[in-house]
Amino acid sequence: MWLINQIDAGIKCILKEDSEKVIFFKAIYVFVLIKLWVSWSVLESILAFIPAREYSLLGWVLHLPLHLFNYGAAAFVIVFTVILLTSLATRLNYLSSFLVFWFSVCLSKFLYPVLNGTDLVLNLFLLIGLGVPTTPVLKWNSLKANQKLISAFGVLLIKVEIALIYFLSGYDKLITTSWRNGDAIFAINNLDFFSNPNFVLQPGEVSALVIAWFVILFEISFAFFVWFKKLKKYWLLAGVVFHLAIIIFMGLLDFGIIMILSYLIFIPVKHRTTPDKSIRSTLSQ
Repeated sequence: MWLINQIDAGIKCILKEDSEKVIFFKAIYVFVLIKLWVSWSVLESILAFIPAREYSLLGWVLHLPLHLFNYGAAAFVIVFTVILLTSLATRLNYLSSFLVFWFSVCLSKFLYPVLNGTDLVLNLFLLIGLGVPTTPVLKWNSLKANQKLISAFGVLLIKVEIALIYFLSGYDKLITTSWRNGDAIFAINNLDFFSNPNFVLQPGEVSALVIAWFVILFEISFAFFVWFKKLKKYWLLAGVVFHLAIIIFMGLLDFGIIMILSYLIFIPVKHRTTPDKSIRSTLSQ
């Protein structure tokens, strides 16, 4: 029991400062790590046809991590893996945030032939995340205050970005005739790509219309109700179900996961006791 309490105290210590943003970015780093390793074989295939090279000095500097591919895809994967594992094992800081963003953008550039919306959303999260860390702490009080302000603004900007993703997607569907009459559901159901042959639905006209309007209303309303403390948990839960359905019926695994992970930024972690009190009470027993 004593060991369990010590581990609990350690975890609380790690998550002591701005828990929601810490958990959010740690989850994003784990996602990038898994995506990197899953993409390893794809990197090998692309490298066989398109060697990594730059034709300008600026491009050479901006895409410096891509030169690791000159030593094979394994070199890039291993170096990026070390960066990600180090970032997971340490506090959020400016250096690791920059390196993860830099390598992720370079990876997206190299994987350009097979990119999807997941990579765009992911890199935008990482870009905003450059200003979110508060480590190392600046020495001057005025700069320290601005440092915390910028971090808080970065967290808010990520939340606004997520809300805009849903609102713009819902609004675009609302002004599209095929979505208003339900035909879009039939079109999606008959796609040769973005589909899962193991789960195929054949909805009727009424069912397709209901599904289409459920999607429209959910996406537009999400952008507003997620800001209300008493209501957001219902919309976040609906969002999880929504994206699980996208994963199952459309096979968009990475997009569904990144959107579900994005909800972590809306969920603050409550600490019942501080780590110091937990340790003292444990030692006194």
